[in-house]
Amino acid sequence: KYILIGALLVAVIFVVAAVLSVLPSATVIIHPTRRQMVTDLNIVLSLTQKKPDLTEKVLPATTIDRQDVLEFTMPTTGRAQVGYKSAQGLVTFINDNANPITVPAGTIVMTQNGICFATAKEVVVPRRNVEYFAGVPAGLRAGQAEAAIAAVELGSAGNISARRIQTIQGPLAENLRVVNPEATFGGEDKQIKVVAAEDIERSNAEARKQALAIANNELAKLSGSDKYLFDELTRVDIQSVELSHQLKAETSEIAVRVGYRATSLTVARDELTKMVRGVLSASLPDSFALVSDSVKLVDVTAAPQGLQGAVLYVTSQSSVQGVIDRQHVLRGLLGKTIDEARGFLGSVEEVGEYQIKLSSGAKSFPAWGARLKIVVVDAT
Repeated sequence: KYILIGALLVAVIFVVAAVLSVLPSATVIIHPTRRQMVTDLNIVLSLTQKKPDLTEKVLPATTIDRQDVLEFTMPTTGRAQVGYKSAQGLVTFINDNANPITVPAGTIVMTQNGICFATAKEVVVPRRNVEYFAGVPAGLRAGQAEAAIAAVELGSAGNISARRIQTIQGPLAENLRVVNPEATFGGEDKQIKVVAAEDIERSNAEARKQALAIANNELAKLSGSDKYLFDELTRVDIQSVELSHQLKAETSEIAVRVGYRATSLTVARDELTKMVRGVLSASLPDSFALVSDSVKLVDVTAAPQGLQGAVLYVTSQSSVQGVIDRQHVLRGLLGKTIDEARGFLGSVEEVGEYQIKLSSGAKSFPAWGARLKIVVVDAT
């Protein structure tokens, strides 16, 4: 009895195998379509955020800061005329008194408008003398003495015409008179560089500019290559500006010393990439999937947003790949002719290239799923 049953089973197997051998079979090899995407996203950085929020596109930010001092020089643009040489000349002191009078060196004589000269040496002005004519007193002659003088202030303002000096400074004015019989001469001016108001303004502006430029470099060193640091988010507070010279001071350049504090927001590069990857994945239809290692951030810029955060403008490149629904493809191909199958496969957007292999002599796909094999080649 058992021998008979075994023989029947063997016979059935042979019959089934024979039937299957004459039924058509097919294999379809599918390469999912792959597309390149360029996407612009806005990601918010927030100092108050504790963890990433994919739905709201918010990332936690960290603060980095540095205090430092920088020094630089600025050329001056102001010009001024200043005295270079003092004017020289002679004055005559006149004594109408009965006694000689000594005029010490350094005695000041001046013009009516206050241009002052100092005597170079001590001189004695003789007393007045009685003049006689034929032995008879005919009058009085005042005593006179010359003294060399030099202008107190350097410059051409000391070059004055004759008889303009008529005043003696101090108690000698009560007993003596003075006059310059000839013009004074030799006073010269020269042009010098001085600090102009514009130079001080430029120095303050340059202080901020250089502090900002240096701050970005210094903050970049502190943050490291694994973080994004944005020049647009760097804030520089100028704490002190010291100038070596003040307004109108003679100098060809100003030495500037600036104390500053710089702060900025940073975010880890991998955290931003992870956020972008998550946003892109969530935005795709079910028929496509993001090739995760394909996400590249090609441009990232920033703009401040209040005091606690910023907005990042991110341009990314990535690849997406079709997700093949094998059952959907299988149902769509069963019993189809080759042309019908090609039309169907062409209508499925997630299908890229494909190859169809039918059994020898077959003109259509099998109607039985067991005879149809779907092979998906994952390009990743």
